[in-house]
Amino acid sequence: MHWIKSHPRGLWLLAALALCWLSLSTGPAGSDPWLLWQYLADKHQGSLSPAALALEQIRLPRLLLAMLVGAALADPGLMGLSSGAALAALGSIVFGIHWGLPPLWRLPLAAFVGALVTGFIVIRFGYRQNRLSITHLILAGVGINALAGALMGLLSHIADESSLKLMTYWTLGSVAGASWPQLALAAPLLVLALALLWPWRLGLTLWLLGERDAQTLGVDVKKMQQRLLVLVSVLVAIATAFTGVIGFVGLVVPHLCRMLFGGDYRQLLPASLWGGALLMVLSDWLARTLVSPQELPVGIITALMGTPVFLYLLRRHHA
Repeated sequence: MHWIKSHPRGLWLLAALALCWLSLSTGPAGSDPWLLWQYLADKHQGSLSPAALALEQIRLPRLLLAMLVGAALADPGLMGLSSGAALAALGSIVFGIHWGLPPLWRLPLAAFVGALVTGFIVIRFGYRQNRLSITHLILAGVGINALAGALMGLLSHIADESSLKLMTYWTLGSVAGASWPQLALAAPLLVLALALLWPWRLGLTLWLLGERDAQTLGVDVKKMQQRLLVLVSVLVAIATAFTGVIGFVGLVVPHLCRMLFGGDYRQLLPASLWGGALLMVLSDWLARTLVSPQELPVGIITALMGTPVFLYLLRRHHA
């Protein structure tokens, strides 16, 4: 534990390199520990082998999307954002809404709009007497989850078999559909939202002292709450739009990082971004390899790993 706290950057760098190598070198299509070097050599020569081409067109964009979504700490359940995104996406599938777009963008756009609309509704219900109430925010999210769940159940009854299979897979989350065109749209949006979140590290740390003390030290708590809620909603909307519903990343990773690095958000925020990215890469690799050549939805892996850890943290907190 002491070494981890003393060398956080070295730890994250080693873990990132190991997981990236594992993700790029192994999978259902075959495993080769030297595949990355073969790809670099082929790229230099201007002619890619089939294995190197698969790495470039499938594994690499998949790895990058998993890292970006994990860094966004996608855990949209508490505010009901995942339900809103899922409902809009499933409605698009069942009713064949095209949005005037090619197939690659139809589902992400529907999910993005659904998550943003849900976030706006939940935030509106979260305010009482011009002050944000976390209790009302969560209760509004619970209500949205229940309503959206009922409507999704109705959609599943009227969907045909092919639509039902796509609906089931999407609601459990996956980065299997990652591609360079998709990444070209998702990456700038996610990076921009994360960059806007970055300056609030000190404000979040001072907020831990209490709202009055934070305001005394120059933090506009109300303004910070509003901007953070909007940024979190946008991050979750983007992540959910491209990968479906993936839970437990945002619940587990920050708590584990807090145990390792303390509560100072100047260290906690970058550690959580890296931790979320690495957890998603590991989860995606497990989803591809555990039942190879079949593939599990990555949301199942994050739930299986995250639930025991979350229960442990909950028990530890009340011990």
